[in-house]
Amino acid sequence: MFVGKHLVSTMKESNKTQWQDDLREWYHLKSREYTSANYPKVLDRAKRRNEIEERLDKLETRRQLEHNQLFAKFEDLRIKAPRKIELLKDGSNGQTLQFSEGEKRSSLTDSKLEFKPTSPIQPEQFLHSTARPLITVSKNEPIPSQEIQNLAPTQPQSLFVTGPIIQQPNIISSITPAQIQPKPQEPVKNSGFFFNPSLPATSAPIFPTTSTAPQETSKLQEKPPSFNSLTPKVESSNHDVLKRKSPLVALPKLSPESKLQKWLNFYLDFYSKFNRTVEIFEHDVSQKDLRILLKRSISEKIDVLTKRKANNNDIANVVVFIDDLLRNQPVLGIEKEQIQISPGNQPALRYAAATICDKYLTLIKWDIELLDVITMVISTMFFKSKEFRLTFISKIVHSMVLLHFNLDKIAEKINSIMEKSPEMLANWLPSESATFLLFCRLQIVLTSSKVPINNEALSDIGGIQLVIMIFEEALKLDTPILLSSAFILTKILKNCSSHFLKHHKELLQKHMNNLEKLNTVDFGSQISEVSKKLKNGGENFLKTSTGMLKVQFGETLKKIREQIEKS
Repeated sequence: MFVGKHLVSTMKESNKTQWQDDLREWYHLKSREYTSANYPKVLDRAKRRNEIEERLDKLETRRQLEHNQLFAKFEDLRIKAPRKIELLKDGSNGQTLQFSEGEKRSSLTDSKLEFKPTSPIQPEQFLHSTARPLITVSKNEPIPSQEIQNLAPTQPQSLFVTGPIIQQPNIISSITPAQIQPKPQEPVKNSGFFFNPSLPATSAPIFPTTSTAPQETSKLQEKPPSFNSLTPKVESSNHDVLKRKSPLVALPKLSPESKLQKWLNFYLDFYSKFNRTVEIFEHDVSQKDLRILLKRSISEKIDVLTKRKANNNDIANVVVFIDDLLRNQPVLGIEKEQIQISPGNQPALRYAAATICDKYLTLIKWDIELLDVITMVISTMFFKSKEFRLTFISKIVHSMVLLHFNLDKIAEKINSIMEKSPEMLANWLPSESATFLLFCRLQIVLTSSKVPINNEALSDIGGIQLVIMIFEEALKLDTPILLSSAFILTKILKNCSSHFLKHHKELLQKHMNNLEKLNTVDFGSQISEVSKKLKNGGENFLKTSTGMLKVQFGETLKKIREQIEKS
């Protein structure tokens, strides 16, 4: 018992001591602030704080005052604004409005009724304050049943009428000045349709409201109800012009028999079959762990070893890693985990090759300064594996839309980018440029390596002969293709000019006239035709890109001409 009391008292003493220490520390801090050196600073801070608070209060008061003034002005304008009488019935208290004796229904259209109330008034006061006492409110006397029967619509007895009857309410609707006639006529009971333009539009058909005699079906079909003065008349010739569609214009494209089109079809077919196997592996649940390990290991290895200032050792390491992985050899993956694809697992091998190709194509689009390093790695793999070369070229052919010289594919690509993000459209041409630059550089390396290439087979054609084939096929077109022709020819002349001038100077001289003609082509008709297939904003992109590529092509052609003259 004594021990418990002693512990409680000790805890109280410790808490009291801690509280005193905190208070003492706070006092010392505050006392240092109010010393002779710091006291003026404290006063300045307090003075500035008070000034800021006063300014904020003044701004808030001024804002509230301006708000009240604008609100009062708005209310004054709203009250003084002229108003039309739309419904001559008091629906708030259920009172019924009745015409005075001898007053005709057409008299409502004789003048335009407006009022400008200065204070809230009741419906009775408003009706009695009008210039002409047209309407009186009867609280006690009911409307005679005969008048109700005259106003209420009657159901038609014609056999051809099917569907619900629209009941006309017992109100006088607003009549606009466009409907005012000098001599209004009473609706004829046997005229067929009584059309009230003030009724709300519904999806149900409007049927006769006063006719009781059966009508002939043929007459009703010949003369359907119309809006008359409310609907403007449209001449038949103008109506036909609105409905007339512009004729379809055949867009220029590569000939199916051209060598370039056959080469493109070969790689597109290869890509389709290859990608089908990759998709099977991606959806295989049993291969999920291997798939994740392959993707992470490949991405990490390429990111680490592919850099702007990579040395020969870095390039050799990444080439050995890719080559061993695709030859079913064990390699070290992420976190030093060993990876080995079994020889019979063809989908896994193709998935690894596709991941490597996609990674390098993405890197070149993001950083063009990696061109030399990526070219060395990919070209080395071209010599080691034909399957890898076919895979990489098929990826380029599938991703590069401008290489196909097809306006339909260009329109589809622009629309797909705009669906994702219109801002990404500005990066499309630079990414195509980087991809095609890598393609040209790889073909030059294949040529300089003196590796025997069979240019007869579509699967083996490569090197500078492939670039020349694309160059000549682009110039053989009867009509240059929008974006594609200027883009491909500019990139070939710009990136392969030194090789062309050294080994194929006669080729440039032979096609110089065709290049000059291309520089004067007007793509206005193609822009208008392709714009019909594009979403909003696509036409502006086409015009801007066409003008930019035309300028680049003209500058490149001028430099080539000067180099030919010098040599």
